[in-house]
Formats: sequence, structure tokens, C-alpha cells
Amino acid sequence: MILMLRCPLARLLPVLVLALFAGPVALEAAPVDKGLATEPYDPSARFRAVHIDTLDPLLQPIFERARIEWLKVLAAHHITDGRGFFLELDRHTLITLRSFDSFTEYDALRDFRARVDERIGDGGKARQQYDSADVALRTPHNSEVWSRESDLDLRGADSNLNEYTGGYMQMIVEHVDSDEYD
Repeated sequence: MILMLRCPLARLLPVLVLALFAGPVALEAAPVDKGLATEPYDPSARFRAVHIDTLDPLLQPIFERARIEWLKVLAAHHITDGRGFFLELDRHTLITLRSFDSFTEYDALRDFRARVDERIGDGGKARQQYDSADVALRTPHNSEVWSRESDLDLRGADSNLNEYTGGYMQMIVEHVDSDEYD
């Protein structure tokens, strides 16, 4: 599978808890973006560009194939599209996180991403192929900017716990009440 706080704390907290503990999986990490100030995934950065893709389960393979092909094109040209860090929130929700420290930097990131077709040099054909997989997208599909509230950080024994290093455990308890179980 492949794989960005404009909202009140009541809405943000469950999302961050999910991002930290509901199974983030680092699916790919973009190379350092030359010309951009902040690393693609810098936990100390003030802001995160957050993009949420929710996929139709039946069309998800189309989206995944298109993303893999897009990444192959980027790798063949030794470039990045500046996206950053990819997480799988659940089987059909993918989140992209990109750190940044100022909105000037965010504008530079948007400009950097807008010029990726120029760096590929194919007249936008690879982008069109990638964008054709948008047929798999369902709501919610949106982009947001989240700000880090360090005063609300949960500090534990490991100071390196953040949205890029968090893990999770899931326990499923099933009650079986049947003579056939024995």
C-alpha cells in the first residue's frame, strides 16, 4: 500500500492519537528536498502539511499502481515531488505529512511541487497518468495545515516519540460461545 491545525483541539486530538497509535506505517520517505529549508519529516518543525486520501476499496489497487508508477518516474529522474512522509491510517485512509517551519517555506514547497513536471521533462504525461487514479478517491479527501502544540506533547520515557516514530498494538478479543469451539 502507498502511501498533511486548522481544526479545534477536540477534532485534532483523536486524529493525532490515531496517527501515533492506530498503526502508522512508514511506507516511503522522500529524499531531502534540495532548496527547501525543513527536512521532509522533521518532528521539531512548527507545522505539518497534511493530505488525507480516502480510497474506495474496490478502486484502491488503481490508486496504488499509479502511485508506484509515479515513484518509479521520480526515481528514474533522481528527483522528489516534496511530499514527505506517508502513513497508512487504516486499510483505506492514507495520510501524507510534510514538515515546515513558516508559511514562506510552505509557499516555496508548493512552488517546488508545481515545477515537478518541468524537472521530469515529459510535458506532464507522467502527472496525467498519476492523476488518472483520482477515480479511486472518496471523501474525506482534503489538505490541511496542522500546527504543533508542544505544550500538549505527551512526554514519556522515550523523548523521540512523535508522529514519525510512533507504533501501535492491536488486541482483538472474540467471545466464542459454542459447543463446537471445544
